[in-house]
Amino acid sequence: MSNLDLSTEISGVKFKNPVLPGAGEIAEDVRGVRRMLSAGVGGIVSKSYTSMRLQVRRPRPNNFMLRGKGFMQSGSFLNYSTSHPQTIDIMLKTEIPKMVEECKKADVPFIISCWGMIEVVDGQLKEGSVEDWVSVAKGCEKVGADMIEANFACPVARKPFEDNPMLVYEICKAVVGAVKIPVGFKISPTMGPLEKLTKMIAGAGAAFITAHNTTDGVFIDVENEVPLMVPAIGGYSIGRPFLPWSLSRVITIKKTADIPVMGIGGIYTYEDALSYILCGCPVVQICSPVYINGPKLLKEIIKGIESWMERKGYHSIKEFQGKILPMIRPGMELKTEASSATWAVPPDTPFVPVVDSNKCTLCGSCEACFKEVFKVSKKEKRFEIHDEYCVSCGMCISICPTNALTLVDRETKNRIIWTGKGLAQPYIDLLKKKKIFK
Repeated sequence: MSNLDLSTEISGVKFKNPVLPGAGEIAEDVRGVRRMLSAGVGGIVSKSYTSMRLQVRRPRPNNFMLRGKGFMQSGSFLNYSTSHPQTIDIMLKTEIPKMVEECKKADVPFIISCWGMIEVVDGQLKEGSVEDWVSVAKGCEKVGADMIEANFACPVARKPFEDNPMLVYEICKAVVGAVKIPVGFKISPTMGPLEKLTKMIAGAGAAFITAHNTTDGVFIDVENEVPLMVPAIGGYSIGRPFLPWSLSRVITIKKTADIPVMGIGGIYTYEDALSYILCGCPVVQICSPVYINGPKLLKEIIKGIESWMERKGYHSIKEFQGKILPMIRPGMELKTEASSATWAVPPDTPFVPVVDSNKCTLCGSCEACFKEVFKVSKKEKRFEIHDEYCVSCGMCISICPTNALTLVDRETKNRIIWTGKGLAQPYIDLLKKKKIFK
C-alpha cells in the first residue's frame, strides 16, 4: 500500500488523508485532539466555539443514544450539549493554542469551527453582529488556525439563517474578506432553498461548504409517559439512514457551484466515506459514530479506503473523486429516456422477478410485497410468483435476504434487469447512450 496517495487538498490546504473528525466534543480540547491524531486522521476540526455567552450554558446530562429496533443499528442519538461551555475568547487564550501546537507537530491542518453573535431584529442582524463574526474569525487566524469553519448550522443558532438566507451572504462576505486563511461555512440539512444558498456562499468567496450538521429531534419514553432524559427538542443525529439525504444535497451543491464540499453525516463505514468522495467531496468529517465507537472507527475507515483503492487499482483520491456526479441525471430524463412501458399497468409492465431455488430459504420476506406477487409456504415447500400483479418496482430484489430474486425482462426472461447490485440495466443503457458510462 506504500504507493497509495490518500492526500487531498482544499484551497491550498493539504490533508494527508480525507478522514477528519467532525466538530464536537471529540476534539474540543488538547486531550481530544491527541486522541483523534492517534487514529491517524488527515486533519482536525475543533468543537464549535461561540462568542455568545448565553449559548454556552449547557444542561446536564445532555447526550443519549436511542435504543430499540432500528435505532441501535443506525447509531441514532440526541444531543443537548450546545456549544463549548467556555466562550471562544477564553478558548483562544487557553486551550486552542495547545491544540494548534499538537496539529503542527503532527503536520496536519487545524480547522476551528465557530460562530458569532446571532440576534435578529425586524429581519436584520442586530448592530454589531457582523463585526462580532469578523472578530471571531480574526482571533482564529491569529492563533494559528489553518482554516475556519463558520457554523451556520448549530441547532441552537441556525433558525435566523433558515428564516432569512440573505443573512448568510452578509456574514460570509464580511468574514471571508476579513482574514487571509480559507473560510468555509457549515449548513444544516434543512437550510434552503439549497441552490440559492449555495450560490450565495460561493459568491461570497467561501473556500468550502460543510454539509451537513444535525437536524432536530425529541424522543418519548412511552412507558413512563415523559420525554426521554431532557424535556426539550435537541440536536438529532439520525445515524446511517441520514447518508442518502446528505449525499443528495451534496450532489445538488456540486451541480450548482464549483465549490469544495466537506461531507458529513451518516458515515459509519469506509463505503459511506467513499460515497461522499465519489460524489465529489475531497474530505469527509465523522462525528456522531465516534461518540459510539471511539476513534478506532476512524482507523478502520482509513484502512478500508486504502484497501478499496488497492483492490480497485487506484493510486490517488483524485482518480475517483466526483466520479458519480455525471451519472446523476434529472428525474424527468429517467422517465422519458430510460424507462420502457412508462404508462403500463399489470400484467403489461416490462419486468418481473424470478427466483433461484438454490438460494431461496422460503423465509417469506418477499410476501411483504404490496401487490401480493409472492405466496410462500415453508411447510409445504411451496414458492409461487404471480407476476400478473407485478408493477416492476424492484423492491422485492432488495428485500430478499439471500439474494435469491432477480428482476428480468417479462417477455424474454433471459435479460437481467437488476440483481440488487449496481445500476439497473435500463439506466446503464441510458448512461451509455450519453457516453457517461462504459
